[in-house]
Amino acid sequence: MSPVMWEHFDDSTCRSVASAVNEAERLGHRSINCFHLLLGIISVDSMVADYLEKMGLDLYNTRLLVEDAFPIEEGSEPESKTFTTSAKRTIARSFEEAKRLGHNSICPAHILLAVLREREDGDRNAARILPNSLDPLNIRLLLKAKSMTPYLRTAFLDDSRLDELRFQVEELRTEMTELRTQVDELRRA
Repeated sequence: MSPVMWEHFDDSTCRSVASAVNEAERLGHRSINCFHLLLGIISVDSMVADYLEKMGLDLYNTRLLVEDAFPIEEGSEPESKTFTTSAKRTIARSFEEAKRLGHNSICPAHILLAVLREREDGDRNAARILPNSLDPLNIRLLLKAKSMTPYLRTAFLDDSRLDELRFQVEELRTEMTELRTQVDELRRA
């Protein structure tokens, strides 16, 4: 993984990746995979963890699933830790997701989007333990809204204008969902 990529990580992403490495060590695994990245994100980023819980992911059982899926590897040493090809690809894709949204840094939600992209590409990987109800479009909308919040607060001081903007965002979300349904129907036809 290129050092340039790490420069784009925000603090919570650095902590999430460090947590992923710690999870791999705790479980006695030689390499860090997408499951460890997912556990790292969940343990560090409360926004992502809360969102995943609301979408039906049981965080405690997720940890147990990872532990069961990857038994302890004998002879694992901390200096032998490497990222799997899939984990490297996921991190690279998280950078693409950040750029796609116009963000200069990678946050844990971008890594979640990259994991979900693995699912879209047919590589179930860590995405197989995520609820099917997770929609990358909704996560992108949440990220956009989160990045816009400071600007909205300073640009519009009165709450009535903010309420109007929230309503417009909700209308756009509805329209995008309808468009997605239409696209899905066209793909099936």
